[in-house]
Amino acid sequence: MKTLLAVSLLALAGASSVAAAADDSWFVDGNLGSSKLNTNDFGNFGSGTAAGVSGGYYFTPNIGIEGRYMDYGKHDVPFIGGGSAR
Repeated sequence: MKTLLAVSLLALAGASSVAAAADDSWFVDGNLGSSKLNTNDFGNFGSGTAAGVSGGYYFTPNIGIEGRYMDYGKHDVPFIGGGSAR
């Protein structure tokens, strides 16, 4: 999964540079980092790797549209009655 994500981000970066050479109104962006789920009342539920990709189009220098997908990783959140949510 991580290898597929890395290859996808590199492919998008290459595609964005080609698109930027042709028309600078389009953009593609990749994000990679870490996430941590921590609540004040119930404690820390672990950390994970966060990754995302976004892209969009500028209609004018001040107006555009953007879409984004972000995955914050997996965190185990226990239920009071037993079990957990991922």
